[in-house]
Amino acid sequence: MYSAEEIDRRAPVWHALSELFLDTELDQSDLGVIAEKIRAAGFSADQAEEVLCREVAPVFWTNLLQVAGEWEPWSEQQVRELVCNRLQPRSWVTGWFHDLKSRRQMAVVRSEWLGVRECLERNPV
Repeated sequence: MYSAEEIDRRAPVWHALSELFLDTELDQSDLGVIAEKIRAAGFSADQAEEVLCREVAPVFWTNLLQVAGEWEPWSEQQVRELVCNRLQPRSWVTGWFHDLKSRRQMAVVRSEWLGVRECLERNPV
């Protein structure tokens, strides 16, 4: 689990990345806003991808599998609580399995993430 300070640093990034899992169409401007929030928190593209894969995707990916998924953004507080609940300590075996599974789960937002990553790499931290 992260310190309170690290959670405060990560929470805006979790919130921004959770928008990739909304049942809405994101345009280039939306992806740029997400990238700016990641940049403001001091994360590189590679670090943000790890956060997406390990911390955000496992919580929100199922929204895109529903017939009528959530399209209104979750509040930052909701995202913080949901992600922190998922970050509870696990055994290394459980953790390994969840990491493998979350990489597959990320496939539902791969193209959107590549757009965010492109924005981040254009103007790195």
